[in-house]
Amino acid sequence: NIAFRRSFGPAEVREWADLREVVPLPLSLDLDSVSWSLSPSGDFSVSSAYQALCRLPVLPWLSPLWKAPLPLKIKIFVWQLLRDRLPSGTEVLKRHGPSNGLCPLCHVPETGTHILFSCIAAQALWCFVREALGPEWEATDLAGFLQVRATQVG
Repeated sequence: NIAFRRSFGPAEVREWADLREVVPLPLSLDLDSVSWSLSPSGDFSVSSAYQALCRLPVLPWLSPLWKAPLPLKIKIFVWQLLRDRLPSGTEVLKRHGPSNGLCPLCHVPETGTHILFSCIAAQALWCFVREALGPEWEATDLAGFLQVRATQVG
């Protein structure tokens, strides 16, 4: 039995019954428990967390970023951009925030890559950067930028 804070009226009782038919929930009187899905036993271990982290794809050109003498917040910003986790319009929309997910200038999906590279405002700025870096590089995404800079720096 499930207890609610207030009594249901007849319509709500029917809706609850309909919902229970559509979404059968395994109700149990057992206590809730915490389970770690990365180990067969369900128990957390540093070893299982380490093994899960080691399975993540390695980005060799990202290593210089973590070693660079930059503020940590800049390193984290770049990492979030590479993982497409910046609070852009599309990310805010995914989390049901106050956004329609579109760039206010271009009216296309607003991702971190769009904001920094493909938006018309960003492209104007990158024209100036290209003058300094050389015309062989076209600003399309951060990964390409870091790879070009790594080969230029050595």
